[in-house]
Amino acid sequence: MSVAALVIGAGIMGCGVAYRLRQAGWQVTLIDPQPPGNEATGAAAGILSAQVEASGPGLFLDLAQISLQLHDDWAHELLEATGQDTGLRRDGVLLLGRDDPSNGDDAEMSPQGLRRRRQWQEQRGLAVQTLSGKDIRQLEPNLQAGSEALFFPREGQVEPRKLLAALWQAGRQLGVRWLQGTVLRVLHEGTHVLGADVRSETGGVQSLHADHVVLCAGCWSSLLPGSTLVPQAVEPVRGQVAELWTPQPLLRHVVYGATQGAALHGYVVPRADGRLLLGATSERVGFDKAVTVDGLQSLLHLGRGLVPALGDAELRACWAGLRPASQDGLPIVGTTPVEGLSICTGHYRNGILLGPVSVELMAAQLLQRRPARLLEARTDWDLSPLSPRRFWAGPAAVQ
Repeated sequence: MSVAALVIGAGIMGCGVAYRLRQAGWQVTLIDPQPPGNEATGAAAGILSAQVEASGPGLFLDLAQISLQLHDDWAHELLEATGQDTGLRRDGVLLLGRDDPSNGDDAEMSPQGLRRRRQWQEQRGLAVQTLSGKDIRQLEPNLQAGSEALFFPREGQVEPRKLLAALWQAGRQLGVRWLQGTVLRVLHEGTHVLGADVRSETGGVQSLHADHVVLCAGCWSSLLPGSTLVPQAVEPVRGQVAELWTPQPLLRHVVYGATQGAALHGYVVPRADGRLLLGATSERVGFDKAVTVDGLQSLLHLGRGLVPALGDAELRACWAGLRPASQDGLPIVGTTPVEGLSICTGHYRNGILLGPVSVELMAAQLLQRRPARLLEARTDWDLSPLSPRRFWAGPAAVQ
């Protein structure tokens, strides 16, 4: 008898988990009110930079390093399965220092902050180089930089929309069923999951029964009745992004930095075809995905300050996405006190970076397999800090 699963949410987590479960022979239905990748995944820039995002050694860094390697595996697997390229590039990431740190947020970008980062990363055996101003100009002639930067040669980027399209196609080829609709409630009987009530595009409501429900609904996850999470477990954080284009590429590497007087510390992500992404704001404004004048102005100010030649660039698009930020800053990945209900969300601004490792962890738990790649790295993993049980709403959540 085959196992039936409902996967709620068609971003990188949902499409990835659905694909892995279908590979194992489960009957899988993927549900979302929007087309796949239409929320946080599609809005993301796709930077793969564990060494910039991590503030120090710990679980986040360890998982991100493994996920970076898994991106290589996914790119190869998905190309073989679908013929689609994920846009993966491992050509390095730059973190620019600031010669004039003006507040506490700049401390990590000060010369002392860069030295501290390099020191603890070298102690972990990570690849990191200090670049002088001359080195920076040789590496990126169009960059307006200070006197020092760190370069992480093993990091890079992926194109989230390409990655999602490949995951989506791979799952559909294997028989993942797609249902465009809104999940109204996760259904329980006692402490066992039954399925979910779903309203279809036509407005009809049906109860779908399943052995397992996997909640991958981003910042909406903890608001779904029956999720078992406290409502504040995950909240939206808006990130605005601008896309520019130049006939000749101006940068070759992802750049993190800030300019004097800028209200935003952000990034510039160059695509191979001449597009550049500028991002991203970080705004706690609820479920508002508007692109604002102030947000766009701060992005363009940052971009032109880092790359003066962007003054002649064409502004092609701008958008905003809602990142799912957990209450304690760590992802929420694992099973819940309700048998058959699992959750994979809360990755904030690192959903693309942590996507592969989170999907493999979630699939390993559901399929009762050992997460081989994690065990290759270490055998003493404590993944309890990721458990959804830390945000359990209590017995009332399963009634």
